[in-house]
Amino acid sequence: MILSQIINELSLPKEAILVGKAVLDFELNQVCLAMSLEDLTPIDLKHCLMVSPIDLFDADPALEHFESLAKDGKVASLLLTGPDEKIKASEIYKLCKQYNISLCCLGEDISPVLAINKIMGFYKTHMRNMEEIIQNHYLELIHLSTLDLGIPRIIKKSAEILGNPLVVTDESYDLVGYSSSGEVDDPIWKAIVESGYCPIDIVKILRYEGFEKQLEREASPLFLTQGEFSKYIRRLVTEIRIGGQLKGYMALLEYEKPITPMDQEILKFVSAVIALEFAKSDAIAKARGYLGQELLADLVKGNISSEASAWNRVKSLDWSLGEYFQVLLIANRENRSIGGEYYDSVQSIALRYIPASKISFSSKFIVILATSNSKDMLTKALPVLEKFCQQHYLCIGIGRAYKTLMEIPQSFNEAQKALLLADSIERPGIVHYYDDIAVYDLLAKVKNNYRVHPGLYRLIEYDKNNGTDYVKTLSVYLRNYKNLSQTAEDLFLHRNTILYRLKKIEEILQASLDNHSLCLQLELGILLLDLK
Repeated sequence: MILSQIINELSLPKEAILVGKAVLDFELNQVCLAMSLEDLTPIDLKHCLMVSPIDLFDADPALEHFESLAKDGKVASLLLTGPDEKIKASEIYKLCKQYNISLCCLGEDISPVLAINKIMGFYKTHMRNMEEIIQNHYLELIHLSTLDLGIPRIIKKSAEILGNPLVVTDESYDLVGYSSSGEVDDPIWKAIVESGYCPIDIVKILRYEGFEKQLEREASPLFLTQGEFSKYIRRLVTEIRIGGQLKGYMALLEYEKPITPMDQEILKFVSAVIALEFAKSDAIAKARGYLGQELLADLVKGNISSEASAWNRVKSLDWSLGEYFQVLLIANRENRSIGGEYYDSVQSIALRYIPASKISFSSKFIVILATSNSKDMLTKALPVLEKFCQQHYLCIGIGRAYKTLMEIPQSFNEAQKALLLADSIERPGIVHYYDDIAVYDLLAKVKNNYRVHPGLYRLIEYDKNNGTDYVKTLSVYLRNYKNLSQTAEDLFLHRNTILYRLKKIEEILQASLDNHSLCLQLELGILLLDLK
């Protein structure tokens, strides 16, 4: 029962509310009609709305007995009938203020019996409405919950009952579901629905204005109408909790029709039903999460016997995968163990730009299995991941993209090699594609059996003895496919200087750079010498 509903039903003016809040939620266990002190004393009150004439409290015994009830928390509110002149100077006013009891004065000499009859009439109407809601709506919502149709279906049905748009987010303000399929002309609604989460500037205002704490303290739906939110559509917000633990928020917009006190009651029940769905989803998510981590580990390690077996396990977890698969490994740049503190941030970035991705981590890596229908799936995610890794002294190894689940281990191995080889050749930068350094993988396998061209050793010795930089000049020249102008540009030298150096290099090598086989041997030798 909501006190403001009783006040409205009795047509009480706002100025008649002298103490306490205009809106107070409490269960109406008893309505006590006190006509005299004799009526008052024998009643065993628990938590009640008390109705009496003003002049009852002119007597000290009545005040003393009322105070004893107030100390024990047995009175929630006091409604006085009769004229309210000088009420603020009265002792009963002081007692109500002292014990935080809502005191209302009718402001007219109405009979307490008439007042109580109106209250009871309202209460009966309220109960009839509640019974109707239970029969027509609550049972239907509970039935939907048993059908495993998911939270979105329950949200849609709840919005139909309430007659207004409804939106649900989780505790981190990520969108869980919303009801309206049409346009809702509200900037906060649009921001949440279009982005999939409540924008951080809105969350900051909520926290700055203390709405989150107020919502937790009141433990009931509250209207969000104060401060910055006064310019937006009025909305009724409630928490979704499981066993006292916050799981999300639900907001009902006053868009199609005014939100009634009855809607507030319904919203409480809806939040309880959705809490059950959250609990169910949590249990499923934990089970699927464990199985998902297990499947991802088996995929990257190559522990699955066939493509068909792999797809059967994928389907059992309802994974939605794309056409291409590519493994990214995030590691510490100093080869130290990587902590789990980076996991949530990396997961958030990956899922925002590559929604079907699967993420796991070990002591060495955060593993991202990126999957999409586009081979260029990393285009948007990689700059954000690179910036994050730059800030936290991490690096990224990336394998090639493949089209079958059985090739995922190959991409995983390539990503590992990209990190190892980049460290071995002291390659600068954060992001290392295997494709860019695959030749070093080949050279690492033949390093002990491959004989570097003797001319290259002479060139290295000449640089050492004369302070020249001919090996680097040769390396850049060969890397640029012997393009003279590009080599001069890369080395910030004049074209004639490059010509002079190349002539000198040929003299030291005792061979011509027009020999394609020689150039290939020299380039491989330079790369091989980079390997530690």
